[in-house]
Amino acid sequence: MNIGTGMNDVLEFVRAEPGAPPTGVDRRGPRRFSLSLEMKIVEINSQPVARIARTRNLSSGGGVSFLCGESLSVGSIVRYFVTLSPPPQLVRLSGAGRVVRCVERQPCAKGEAFEIAVTMDNYQISRE
Repeated sequence: MNIGTGMNDVLEFVRAEPGAPPTGVDRRGPRRFSLSLEMKIVEINSQPVARIARTRNLSSGGGVSFLCGESLSVGSIVRYFVTLSPPPQLVRLSGAGRVVRCVERQPCAKGEAFEIAVTMDNYQISRE
């Protein structure tokens, strides 16, 4: 697997994987990649947690939108992991940022009651 080191390169690589949904047209500044990926929230305001979520999109400008079964307060600081590729060559994005939006969805599937947007203030991409 050959991926670049920038966020745009990584997201282009993930989107190009077989079965990945196409990227929609978005008039906002940074490019957004519509990706439904497993996400784990591991810390909220320096307190350890274990929440499972699913991404809706990732932005090359530094943000992630995801669906979660529990709400998060706007302004909360979260740490999270997103699995970008399946084993055996696992690629993960670990990030930290601030909650900028939390909207309750009606109706919704189990575990997807809230759409949450978080900045990606710090991130690291690793292979395992």
